[in-house]
Amino acid sequence: QPLGLKHTYFRVPPAAEGEYAWGYREGKALRVSPGMLEQEAYGIKSGAQEMATWLQADLDPAAVPQGTLRRGLLRAQMR
Repeated sequence: QPLGLKHTYFRVPPAAEGEYAWGYREGKALRVSPGMLEQEAYGIKSGAQEMATWLQADLDPAAVPQGTLRRGLLRAQMR
């Protein structure tokens, strides 16, 4: 984990669900049920601090330690 993102997920594990907001329907708390195309529809789940870390890396890939992530970010920006 080159950026140290420890609380960022595609699918939040059950042990971490308490860290994430609930949805509400008719005044009752509920979790969005995983379903077909869940990852594509809901994307990354993260907190503000880790999202800011990712954004900084995306804006300035040269500041990311050498490795696969840095090369990937630089390559994506060349498109």
